[in-house]
Amino acid sequence: MQMPRPVIVVHYHELWLKGRNRNFFLGKLAIALRRALEGIAFTKIGRPGDRMTVELGEGATVAEALARLARVSGISSYAVARTISRRPEAALEAICDAAWQEVEPEKFATFAVRAKRSDKTFAASSLEIEKIVGRHLLGHLRAAGRDVRVHLDDPELTCRIEITPGPVLVYARRIPGSGGLPANSGGRMMCLLSGGFDSAVAAYKMMRRGAHLSLGRGSAAGRILGARGAQTGAAARAVAIHRAVVPGAL
Repeated sequence: MQMPRPVIVVHYHELWLKGRNRNFFLGKLAIALRRALEGIAFTKIGRPGDRMTVELGEGATVAEALARLARVSGISSYAVARTISRRPEAALEAICDAAWQEVEPEKFATFAVRAKRSDKTFAASSLEIEKIVGRHLLGHLRAAGRDVRVHLDDPELTCRIEITPGPVLVYARRIPGSGGLPANSGGRMMCLLSGGFDSAVAAYKMMRRGAHLSLGRGSAAGRILGARGAQTGAAARAVAIHRAVVPGAL
């Protein structure tokens, strides 16, 4: 049975290289997710296997949540996923139905199914799941009169199925994240904004590496006036929306 409320699955990549410090970085990422979603109703941030899930609450706006996650460093990709119960007698049938609901409204000429089984207690293997779901999708697409074919190397659309220790996740629209490291995982730093674009870009790049930034501004004369001051303020506001920033003396 599908859960009635949307679930966003969040993937990370570089954090897997952190060895014994991995939990520290994952904890920072969870904090960043909570801060980014302030004001949006969500019931839980979970960690089923090698991913995080955000269960949105009643009345939450999915588009707004996705827009905010686009600014969170440490995320390699994210997607709105359908969740499937783990009832053995109906799991594969429910996965096929969810995959069809994901794929049907999309426009594409080639597709593939990719399954990842991090919970090995699930009866079917990843390859078996891909074959069963792929056959189901191809049959439904052909029955609908759509000229599509399977392309495993470079498909236009990939339906992804993740068998986790918690729910089964099914989605077909994956959104690239900003990458890098979570906010506030790389120590405190100070960045001086000059009013040009180069200092703002440098600030953003430091934040993507986990820096906890304070922003300042100044000039050779000790003050900033007119258009230059307005440019600096605009740069500071643009950088601050990425939420790794302590505004400092702006």
